Amino acid sequence: MKFFIKALKSILLSAILFSLTILFVLTVNYDLRREVFSWTVHIFVLHEESVVRTLVHEQRYAELSDRIIRNINLSTKISKGQPFMFNEILNQTEFAAERATQKELKVVLKPVFERLLEIEPDLYRTRIWLAEATGDSNYQDAILNIDKAIELSEVDEQAYRVAIKIAKNNKDQLLAQLYCNKYAKAQSGGLSPELSYAGYPGAGLRELSVTFDENERQVYSNSGLKLGEYRNYEFIPKKPFDFEELKLSLNVVPGTEIKIDNISFFTENGQRVIEAQNFMTTTKSAYDISNHLNSGLVLVSMGSNTEVINMRSVKIIEGIKKITIKMMFSRLPIAGRRVCQ
Repeated sequence: MKFFIKALKSILLSAILFSLTILFVLTVNYDLRREVFSWTVHIFVLHEESVVRTLVHEQRYAELSDRIIRNINLSTKISKGQPFMFNEILNQTEFAAERATQKELKVVLKPVFERLLEIEPDLYRTRIWLAEATGDSNYQDAILNIDKAIELSEVDEQAYRVAIKIAKNNKDQLLAQLYCNKYAKAQSGGLSPELSYAGYPGAGLRELSVTFDENERQVYSNSGLKLGEYRNYEFIPKKPFDFEELKLSLNVVPGTEIKIDNISFFTENGQRVIEAQNFMTTTKSAYDISNHLNSGLVLVSMGSNTEVINMRSVKIIEGIKKITIKMMFSRLPIAGRRVCQ
């Protein structure tokens, strides 16, 4: 018995000495301490992601909401300001919110949305999720969150879609029409590709640029993009050149309709106008919906950020001093005619 007690004391003493040694090493070695902390957080995040996926799959959203709130509170206790696991918590929230197939499930996540917005008010998607969660119970508060989301990213369509849906559910046709009109005219901002949760004042639907040769570094820009009407967009090269191809780059959002009527070339001998259908045209992501019954080119971009349109002439045009491209930009409707009249 005495031998057992002595052995136990020896084991406990060894464990204590070992723990103190590790603690001392971690205390004096900053890089090792940071590495250990990072690995611990990484393992914890992987575990939480697995749990969140399970709870979402089983639609146990009440437990899920409590768990995410717990993680937020834990994270705020460890670090001041924006929690150190904030992006991971946002990812967990997005995974749950986007898979809430029933409105009641998104309502359960309302405390999570509110808590996240307390920490970071400029969260575009979180504002929209909160609006969806409160659209029936607190109509005015939902619209307030929609308006704040639009302030963050005017050009993005998601907020308008939710606003129109909330307005129709509350039988407010005037409000639905208001957001239809706002959407059709919106040009500013856009979602940041790095921080897809927060809005930023990007270029939106305002600027286009061209280059006249694949190997040419000179970019000619025009920031006067206008929605809903044909305009001649003018580009003047630094010196006369022989035209064969141009690359048109546009800041766009999904559902942007681009109509190109013609391109005018100005030389010493006068002006030459070529209809858009006569060019060999390729795009980065846009679809050609031209009916080929007229001379114009009609493209619909389904991508985001930058659309690229390459237009190649059948013959080289010499001595170009100026080019104007007659185009019109518009946004395709996001609701039926009975909603957006």
